[in-house]
Amino acid sequence: MLHPGVTEGKGEVQVDYPFIMCLWDDVTVADKPDGAIELQGPGTSWTLNKPTDGLREVIAALTGGVDEDTLVGLAVGQGGDLPSFYYLLEKLRGLQFLCYGVKQGGGWLAKCQPRTADFVFDRERVECGRQYVLSRFASSRQEAGRAILESPLACCRLVLCDWLAAAVVHMLS
Repeated sequence: MLHPGVTEGKGEVQVDYPFIMCLWDDVTVADKPDGAIELQGPGTSWTLNKPTDGLREVIAALTGGVDEDTLVGLAVGQGGDLPSFYYLLEKLRGLQFLCYGVKQGGGWLAKCQPRTADFVFDRERVECGRQYVLSRFASSRQEAGRAILESPLACCRLVLCDWLAAAVVHMLS
């Protein structure tokens, strides 16, 4: 085995990690005296008034990162409802507070950060065994000790948090 979660066979390398949802690093969460929850990010804030216990648990779980199935369980397990849960997720997506990533051993490998409200994460479009090539417009740079991969044509950027993620990107170039 090359790295936990990475296997090699028949001339191919397969990475098998679940996608994790989380709040972006610069989003803060604060409880207000009236019981509301305020989320604040760069240039904007949003208040969730009268959140259910399930939605409180969802927001707490999003601060560390969790898969969507677990989030659904948290939302409805405390007497919450799915429409409120999905409304919350859509609101966080629209505010660009939500990001998607891959974790390994408790640490982040990479995070996909939306850059526009038009971004839609489609996990079904990522196929194992399919060849991927970087756009000729893609560029990489360093920010806060992490490698950033971005393109002016993309609605998101990729933050590479671990050497394995950087190695996979290097294989694409």
